[in-house]
Amino acid sequence: MQDKGHEPTRNLFRAVICRLCDMENPEIHFFKLLEMQLPRHETNSMVYNSFIDGDGHGKKPELAREVFEMMQRNGIKPNVCSHALTLKAYLRNERISDALNFFKAMHDSKMDVKLYSMVVGLCGVKRTDLALNFFSEKNAE
Repeated sequence: MQDKGHEPTRNLFRAVICRLCDMENPEIHFFKLLEMQLPRHETNSMVYNSFIDGDGHGKKPELAREVFEMMQRNGIKPNVCSHALTLKAYLRNERISDALNFFKAMHDSKMDVKLYSMVVGLCGVKRTDLALNFFSEKNAE
C-alpha cells in the first residue's frame, strides 16, 4: 500500500497495532512494524504518535511509553499530541499512578494543555478527586 504512494491514517495504524497487541509476543511484531515505518517518516512525529495511540488502544501503555522515549532518543521532540496520547494510553488502561508519574516528569511550556488532558483523562476513569487536586495546585501557583 505505502509502496504505491498511499499513506496510512492514524485509525489504520491503530487497528493494525491493536491486532498486533492481541498476538503472542506482541512486542516483537510491534517493533518490527515500527522499524519498517520509521525510515518512511524519520523526522516526523506523526508515525510515533500513531504508534503511541495504537498502543493505548491495544492495552499496552508500556509500549506507548517506550515509543515516546524512543522518539526522544532519535532526536524527535515530542509535541503536545505525543504527551497527551501517552497520558491517555495510561489513563485508558487505568494505570493512574503511571499517568501521574509521567505527567509530573513532563514540565515545560506546554503544561496547560497537558494539565487539561490529564484532568479530562482522570475524570474519564472516575478519579475526579485527583483531577480537582491538579486544578488546586495549578491555581495555587
